Amino acid sequence: MILRSFKAYGQSCDQMEREQSVLAYVYPLLGIFWTMLIFTGLVLMLWLIVWCFIDNFARRDHHGWAKFAWTVFILFLPIIGALTYIIARPAVVE
Repeated sequence: MILRSFKAYGQSCDQMEREQSVLAYVYPLLGIFWTMLIFTGLVLMLWLIVWCFIDNFARRDHHGWAKFAWTVFILFLPIIGALTYIIARPAVVE
């Protein structure tokens, strides 16, 4: 029944097989790898930014203006701000 419907539109079985084999080359394996790598990097970067916010507001040695400044810095320059916060933050005081 499916073959009749394709033949009704003027396609033979050979044309249908050629179209299906081309689909494997539309998105190659290396493209899938790069997509997964970029997606993982974005998820890790978002996790780092959220962790910086949580750490900033949980710290007892930062006060109002310091928390505000770090928050604004991380909001407007997320990647640079988060990496700067990780490098510049002092050790945890217990």
